[in-house]
Formats: sequence, C-alpha cells, structure tokens
Amino acid sequence: MCTKKGVAVVGYGGMGAWHTRHILNSDVCELKGIWDIKESRRDAAVENGIHVYSSFEELLADASVEIVTVAVPNDVHKP
Repeated sequence: MCTKKGVAVVGYGGMGAWHTRHILNSDVCELKGIWDIKESRRDAAVENGIHVYSSFEELLADASVEIVTVAVPNDVHKP
C-alpha cells in the first residue's frame, strides 16, 4: 500500500477548484489546503470545508505538502 502524497493548490478559481475536487477524490493524494490572493476565493474554499493557508509562505512551510499545484490564470504565468 502506498502513502498518499500531500498536495496544496495555489489558486481556487475555475481550474483550482477543479484540481481540488479531483485531489479530494484521489486514492493517491491528500488535499492539505489552498491559497488564493483573492479573499472571496479563500472564503469559498472555507465554505467547502477546505483548509486555507494564511499566506503562500505558510503553504510552502507546511512539511506535509509534497506537491504544489499552481492553478492561476494564464495572464499571471511567468514567461
């Protein structure tokens, strides 16, 4: 039996919410939480029972997070 990998998601918009739904239904991943710069998106995650990190730095400092999915709009991707 394999141990589930801890996953956090950056961005809780359309794609971020899609990623979190699939992680929550995964046999190999465990959702640790999300971070979004928009308060309304953080509030939506809380309403859905999802842990919200207080900052991006807190997410990165969480030793239980082994994988970070970045689901942000294309216009904010780095070149």
